[in-house]
Amino acid sequence: MTDICTELKALRIENFENKFFIPLSKLEQLFTRERIIDLLQEHGVAFYVQTEVTNAVLKNGLRLFAILASIRDINSITRFLQADYFSGGQFDSKLPLSESSLLKILQDPDKCLKFFRRQWRFLAPVLREDQFYRELDDRTILPFLSSTLIRSGGFANVFKVRVDASHHQIPGTQAEVSPIVQISKPPGF
Repeated sequence: MTDICTELKALRIENFENKFFIPLSKLEQLFTRERIIDLLQEHGVAFYVQTEVTNAVLKNGLRLFAILASIRDINSITRFLQADYFSGGQFDSKLPLSESSLLKILQDPDKCLKFFRRQWRFLAPVLREDQFYRELDDRTILPFLSSTLIRSGGFANVFKVRVDASHHQIPGTQAEVSPIVQISKPPGF
């Protein structure tokens, strides 16, 4: 079996800013129930929590699991389960996690820093036609493969971007799409 970090690295897509992101759709293909169980066993996760962890990962935790795999700390998944307070393992809904939240869970500053820095490549947003305005963290890696400035003026720049096919749910399209995106910046930027 190949190293999971190598497999995750092979899934990366480079965006227009030369930053890498990993689509959720690719994680869904990589992390089957069987593969998750194998990785939990391989990394010494206690047998009596493997079913609960596997179900939580498949329900809403693929990104969290992938982040832990990418920093070679899969066995810490049980710490997230313990910190879940029986809320049903909605791990990915809580991402991104702050460094202070991570420190409470992982209790190791080095692991926290690795997790905090690595999580962004797994959190590229999926764009839908019916979404309202969003403000994203500056660290968010956008799934834009290319970006062309269309117009600039006032307090905004308007770009035409090409979005990776796995990161949009825009009806009538299956391939990469090129929507118009307005990027607003306050004066002085």
